[in-house]
Amino acid sequence: MEEFKRQLLEFIEDREEPFTVKFLVESCLQPVSESLVQNALADLEGEGLIIWLGGGEWISAKAVLKRALKPNTEVIIPKSLIAQIIGTAIKRPDLGYTDIGEFIRDAIKNFMNKHRV
Repeated sequence: MEEFKRQLLEFIEDREEPFTVKFLVESCLQPVSESLVQNALADLEGEGLIIWLGGGEWISAKAVLKRALKPNTEVIIPKSLIAQIIGTAIKRPDLGYTDIGEFIRDAIKNFMNKHRV
Protein backbone atom coordinates (compact mmCIF):
# COMPACT_ATOMS: atom_id res chain seq x y z
CA MET A 1 0.00 0.00 0.00
CA GLU A 2 2.83 2.43 0.86
CA GLU A 3 4.47 1.95 -2.53
CA PHE A 4 1.12 2.48 -4.28
CA LYS A 5 0.52 5.66 -2.26
CA ARG A 6 4.00 6.94 -3.17
CA GLN A 7 3.40 6.30 -6.87
CA LEU A 8 -0.08 7.81 -6.72
CA LEU A 9 1.20 10.94 -5.00
CA GLU A 10 3.98 11.24 -7.58
CA PHE A 11 1.34 11.12 -10.32
CA ILE A 12 -1.08 13.63 -8.78
CA GLU A 13 1.00 16.10 -6.80
CA ASP A 14 1.81 18.36 -9.77
CA ARG A 15 -1.60 18.09 -11.41
CA GLU A 16 -3.17 21.53 -11.38
CA GLU A 17 -6.69 20.27 -12.02
CA PRO A 18 -8.89 18.32 -9.59
CA PHE A 19 -9.11 14.57 -10.12
CA THR A 20 -11.55 11.76 -9.33
CA VAL A 21 -11.18 8.14 -8.30
CA LYS A 22 -12.46 7.08 -11.72
CA PHE A 23 -9.80 9.18 -13.48
CA LEU A 24 -7.06 7.66 -11.31
CA VAL A 25 -8.29 4.08 -11.83
CA GLU A 26 -8.37 4.63 -15.60
CA SER A 27 -4.92 6.28 -15.56
CA CYS A 28 -3.15 3.44 -13.78
CA LEU A 29 -0.93 1.30 -15.97
CA GLN A 30 -1.97 -1.85 -14.10
CA PRO A 31 -5.50 -2.77 -13.02
CA VAL A 32 -6.39 -1.41 -9.57
CA SER A 33 -9.65 -1.37 -7.68
CA GLU A 34 -11.54 1.80 -6.84
CA SER A 35 -11.43 0.83 -3.17
CA LEU A 36 -7.60 0.68 -3.24
CA VAL A 37 -7.49 4.16 -4.80
CA GLN A 38 -10.07 5.50 -2.31
CA ASN A 39 -8.11 4.09 0.64
CA ALA A 40 -4.87 5.59 -0.66
CA LEU A 41 -6.57 8.96 -1.17
CA ALA A 42 -7.97 8.83 2.37
CA ASP A 43 -4.47 8.19 3.72
CA LEU A 44 -2.96 10.99 1.62
CA GLU A 45 -5.71 13.35 2.76
CA GLY A 46 -5.03 12.42 6.38
CA GLU A 47 -1.36 13.21 5.82
CA GLY A 48 -2.28 16.65 4.43
CA LEU A 49 -0.91 15.89 0.96
CA ILE A 50 -4.23 16.17 -0.90
CA ILE A 51 -7.44 18.07 -0.24
CA TRP A 52 -10.99 16.77 -0.73
CA LEU A 53 -13.08 19.28 -2.70
CA GLY A 54 -16.40 17.46 -2.42
CA GLY A 55 -18.39 15.97 -5.25
CA GLY A 56 -15.89 13.13 -5.57
CA GLU A 57 -12.98 15.41 -6.46
CA TRP A 58 -9.57 15.93 -4.84
CA ILE A 59 -6.63 18.19 -5.58
CA SER A 60 -3.06 18.03 -4.36
CA ALA A 61 -2.09 20.42 -1.58
CA LYS A 62 0.97 21.33 -3.64
CA ALA A 63 -1.26 22.50 -6.52
CA VAL A 64 -3.38 24.56 -4.14
CA LEU A 65 -0.29 26.24 -2.72
CA LYS A 66 1.03 26.92 -6.22
CA ARG A 67 -2.27 28.59 -7.09
CA ALA A 68 -2.40 30.57 -3.86
CA LEU A 69 1.24 31.60 -3.69
CA LYS A 70 2.43 32.22 -7.22
CA PRO A 71 6.19 32.72 -7.64
CA ASN A 72 7.29 36.16 -6.50
CA THR A 73 4.08 36.64 -4.53
CA GLU A 74 4.80 38.37 -1.29
CA VAL A 75 2.62 37.75 1.72
CA ILE A 76 2.34 40.84 3.88
CA ILE A 77 1.40 40.29 7.50
CA PRO A 78 0.28 43.30 9.57
CA LYS A 79 2.62 44.28 12.41
CA SER A 80 -0.13 43.66 14.97
CA LEU A 81 -0.52 40.09 13.72
CA ILE A 82 3.23 39.53 13.82
CA ALA A 83 3.22 40.65 17.45
CA GLN A 84 0.38 38.20 18.22
CA ILE A 85 2.21 35.36 16.46
CA ILE A 86 5.44 36.00 18.35
CA GLY A 87 3.51 36.39 21.60
CA THR A 88 1.71 33.08 21.07
CA ALA A 89 4.95 31.28 20.23
CA ILE A 90 6.60 32.68 23.36
CA LYS A 91 3.62 31.98 25.65
CA ARG A 92 3.29 28.40 24.38
CA PRO A 93 6.76 26.83 24.49
CA ASP A 94 5.00 23.48 24.89
CA LEU A 95 4.15 23.68 21.18
CA GLY A 96 7.83 23.02 20.51
CA TYR A 97 8.50 25.68 17.88
CA THR A 98 11.96 27.19 17.68
CA ASP A 99 11.35 29.04 14.42
CA ILE A 100 8.57 31.61 13.86
CA GLY A 101 8.49 30.77 10.14
CA GLU A 102 7.75 27.13 10.93
CA PHE A 103 5.02 28.22 13.36
CA ILE A 104 3.40 30.40 10.66
CA ARG A 105 3.64 27.67 7.98
CA ASP A 106 1.98 25.15 10.30
CA ALA A 107 -0.73 27.66 11.24
CA ILE A 108 -1.53 28.26 7.55
CA LYS A 109 -1.50 24.51 6.83
CA ASN A 110 -3.80 23.79 9.79
CA PHE A 111 -6.16 26.57 8.72
CA MET A 112 -6.30 25.18 5.18
CA ASN A 113 -6.95 21.65 6.43
CA LYS A 114 -9.61 22.80 8.90
CA HIS A 115 -11.45 24.88 6.30
CA ARG A 116 -10.73 22.58 3.35
CA VAL A 117 -9.20 25.44 1.38
